[in-house]
Amino acid sequence: MIMTFNGDATFVNNTANSTGGAIMTQQSTTIFNGDVLFKNNQATNRGGAIRGYKESLLTFNGNALFQGNTANGAPNAMYFFGDASVLNIQPAAGKTFTDYDGIMFHQNITFNIGGAGRVNLFGGVVNKDGTAVGKNTVFQTINDGEKAFSGTLLIGQKAVAVTNVDLSGGTVVFDLNGYTPALDATGLLNATGTFALSSDLKIKVPSPLSTANPAYDFVAAPVAEATYTLASGTSLSALAASYSAVDFEDASKSYAVTNADNKLTATLGVSSYLIDGANPEQAAIVETFRTNTGKNALSVADNMTITLKDIDVLNKSISLSDNATLNLRGGNFLRGGVTGSGRIVGTGDLTVGETLSANSISLSNGTLTLLINKAATSAPMLNAGTVSMTNTVVSYAPAAGYTPEKTTYHIVSGSLNGINGVTDGEIVTVGKRQYTVNFDKNKWDLAYYGTEIEQTNVEQTSNVVRAVSVGEIRKIGRRLTSFTSRDFSKPRTTGKKKGRSGGGKLRTSNVWGEASYGHMHMDGTAPTNSAGFTLGVDGKVSHAARLGFAAGYSGTRGKGMQAGTASGFLYGMYVYKSWAFTGSAGYLFTKFDLKDRDVKLDAHSGAADAYVNYDFGGGFTGVGGARYFQTHTKKTKMYRFDDVSTTTLVGGFKYAAQGKHFGVHADINAVYDVHADKSDYRIKRNGEVVKENGSRLHRAGGEAGIGASYTRGAWTIDADYFAQVRKDFADQSLMLKINYAF
Repeated sequence: MIMTFNGDATFVNNTANSTGGAIMTQQSTTIFNGDVLFKNNQATNRGGAIRGYKESLLTFNGNALFQGNTANGAPNAMYFFGDASVLNIQPAAGKTFTDYDGIMFHQNITFNIGGAGRVNLFGGVVNKDGTAVGKNTVFQTINDGEKAFSGTLLIGQKAVAVTNVDLSGGTVVFDLNGYTPALDATGLLNATGTFALSSDLKIKVPSPLSTANPAYDFVAAPVAEATYTLASGTSLSALAASYSAVDFEDASKSYAVTNADNKLTATLGVSSYLIDGANPEQAAIVETFRTNTGKNALSVADNMTITLKDIDVLNKSISLSDNATLNLRGGNFLRGGVTGSGRIVGTGDLTVGETLSANSISLSNGTLTLLINKAATSAPMLNAGTVSMTNTVVSYAPAAGYTPEKTTYHIVSGSLNGINGVTDGEIVTVGKRQYTVNFDKNKWDLAYYGTEIEQTNVEQTSNVVRAVSVGEIRKIGRRLTSFTSRDFSKPRTTGKKKGRSGGGKLRTSNVWGEASYGHMHMDGTAPTNSAGFTLGVDGKVSHAARLGFAAGYSGTRGKGMQAGTASGFLYGMYVYKSWAFTGSAGYLFTKFDLKDRDVKLDAHSGAADAYVNYDFGGGFTGVGGARYFQTHTKKTKMYRFDDVSTTTLVGGFKYAAQGKHFGVHADINAVYDVHADKSDYRIKRNGEVVKENGSRLHRAGGEAGIGASYTRGAWTIDADYFAQVRKDFADQSLMLKINYAF
């Protein structure tokens, strides 16, 4: 089928659900002899304005403008698919063909640019897969005329019959992969007339790396020096003075482009290669690093420079020959290490998982993360004749699945020059252990120092000791409460008279036992749970005084810690008229096991309390007094935790009512703590280990308890609930006591 447009034609705002926003051709010929406008057409797939398919011939002889056309949301004027399809752009004299949206080819296309008019390809010309136009496309320019170009034009293999071509204002890429210089001395573009190239020129050189067989070592070798003819013609003019390369970081070392004798040539002696993890073209190379089953992920040959940018080399090492150079840019993970005797030059962030071996290692302007592993106990992680670091921040972390040991790790063996960011004697943390940095001009080691203790651990330890001691004192206090409930607040028989608590003798002796359960939560730490028991015995020593002794044990558990406390207390009470004076004093020994810090501590504590009670009658008693405890631990090389004390002022009321068998009691107190911590310990702050001193803390709070008892003969069972609250912690306890009077 042949369709010819002899007049003007306009295609605006058309839409196709698949391909060809305005026109789709197949096994047909379409000719535009007049002026034509394709504007704001769109296709959801390919060919924003035109899709040519299977033996389609499309010719433009007049003015043509493509603008605002899109395919799949991206600018695109025309898309041609193979099988002998032909696109002719050949405006007559005085006519102009202009495309702003881009032309895309796919398989076996003939693209002719000719005519006496002007051709402006501002949208670029590319193949669908990104390969060069010319590999599967015959790119030919016939006849005279002005040819202007911007965008990106990929030219590969050979373009024939080019006459008087001007490629200006864009980027022309000569793809030399698969091109043999000796077979074509006339070049990729052979202009029989004049050739003007004022656009940017880039050269895509053959890759020195092969991914053909990733089962073997990934070997990089210099590409043999060769001279490629890029373009030739009767007259080459308006050529840029210098050009840049696509694949090389330092283009001046990679190739030279010359313009002489009407021939544009590039002499390539590839000695360096950039592998960029963010570049899709390098995806196959990076994937080869990751899946390579050979000995090395990459072998860098003599006099070769490989630059890695944002690459994660898993498991396998990189091998350097004597004069090879490994450049590191961006952020790289060398998990498999480096072997050999070349040079390593790094700028940016670098993570090292195994030994880097080289003649010299130079790092600057980034972060060096060392993944400490078992191998570092016998071999240095940076093994070189000289190691230098400038503006480099060093951090340490355990390798995946590895728990740091109580040993020495070797970081550098060699001459250390210009190192900054590392301080001799610094304490660093790896995992949950701490190490001292031993650093001088020939050595850099990490020597085991201890286990990191954070401030919250010290505070939690202190609070557990305090909670245990307060709990033990509270048990004694409950014992004294039982005295005042039965023998002080309640009228009782004293000889032959009945009366209040102002006279007579205290009754009986007692043996008792109590079980308890507690739960404490402190800000910044995990909750702890405790359970324990206390046994006591007391008896009268005069008509108004009683003394007793109690001993107990409690166990406390929390996340990453556990503690066991043994305690012993003396307690007593003295009654005078409506007053009662109660008190206790004791000793507590606590063994702490901070499992997540690998630390065991022994704490020795003293605790005491003293109260004045006044019986108002009716079961109400006023209470005022104070509690005190102080704890000590032995000094360790990690920290000194001693002379931690808390004084608590207490004021409140108690109520007790006793029937024939059942009784109830309750109390409520306002409290005020003065907590003094004279410990010192080391914590890590902003990457630095600093010494911290304990602080003095004042805080108010409240306490309350409620209980009930049952008495039958000489036996009494008493159940209590008690809670204490501060601004930064809360503690609750349940207690069950059995008393036998004799």
